[in-house]
Amino acid sequence: MTKYLIYIVFALFCLLVSLIQYFVKKKKIQFILFCSILLFYFLLSILKSSNVGTDSNAYYDHYYVIARDQSFLKIMNSVKPEFLYYGIEILFSKVLSLNKIFFDIFNFLIIVGCLFFAFRKFENSCVYLSCYLFIGFFCMSFSGIRQAMAMAICVLAMILFSKFNFKKRITKYLAYYLLNFCAIMFHVSSAICLLIPLIMLIKLKEYQIPWILLFFIPMCYIFPKLYILLSSFLDLAYQPWPSRISFKMIVIIVTIAIFYLIFYSKISDRLLKITKFERISFSVDIKNTFLLLFMCAALMSFNIATTTFTRLAMFFYLPQFYLYIKVCETHKNSTVKFLLTTTLLICFALYFVYDCRSWNIAPYEIR
Repeated sequence: MTKYLIYIVFALFCLLVSLIQYFVKKKKIQFILFCSILLFYFLLSILKSSNVGTDSNAYYDHYYVIARDQSFLKIMNSVKPEFLYYGIEILFSKVLSLNKIFFDIFNFLIIVGCLFFAFRKFENSCVYLSCYLFIGFFCMSFSGIRQAMAMAICVLAMILFSKFNFKKRITKYLAYYLLNFCAIMFHVSSAICLLIPLIMLIKLKEYQIPWILLFFIPMCYIFPKLYILLSSFLDLAYQPWPSRISFKMIVIIVTIAIFYLIFYSKISDRLLKITKFERISFSVDIKNTFLLLFMCAALMSFNIATTTFTRLAMFFYLPQFYLYIKVCETHKNSTVKFLLTTTLLICFALYFVYDCRSWNIAPYEIR
């Protein structure tokens, strides 16, 4: 338990700050509380040793290998299309000859900046930020900095696209794709987010949800089998693990099924009356959240076969917890609403501490 101490402290700090923000109504204090979580996260990120995180040592070694390599064009030609990250790395290591800590500070400033502008407008910004950190982003940023930077940029793009009104619709799409292409230059897996604006154009009707669910459940079984089948004919980079079960995929599928049952099925009126939840308007954001979650579950199903494709699913953490919080906020009783949100936050915090062991980020060491 002691090796998880710093992460337990961070989780408790986020919980405490989120609870304080819930009761404090002054905007300035809420803003300070929100920034305190980002500051704590930033300090933990830049002070950690290269031994903390699954791929941290590889990033550390690569930084100093580039510093010794004389072939600039050779480096850039070998990293397409992620040349933005490696271009910045070459600038810090080869051109400026700086210690890696300055490169890490720059990277995490980008991440913190994206998270700041993404979540600061939410009423319960600390809750949303904490949930996003807990559900997987924190651990990913400690292990795979390139993908974490891409994820942070994509989260900012998704929230700007869905929450902010632009005078011209084309401006909204241009802003989104500009940020998305920027994310791709940090990690190519963020190309999956190019689909999001296209998904939002789909006119989904309420009765179609269970049929889509029925389609995706077998897909979550078929996709891994296809990967295992292909691996027997092709020389794939990641070998299949046929005995592995994707727990996250199961949780998401069950959550979507329960959500639909309570809020949109024929028996929902009786269930809502008993539980005292309010019916959620079948608005655009809910439709898009459903579709994103279906994609998320399908991508996570690859975890049965390989860890490669689960990296793609990480880009859909945002709609996953957004749906949970949306449900909590619809309860008629403010006390129950508070208890539900707090319980949800605690569950995410416990998952975060549990998840630390699989990312090799415990025990925490200072550089």
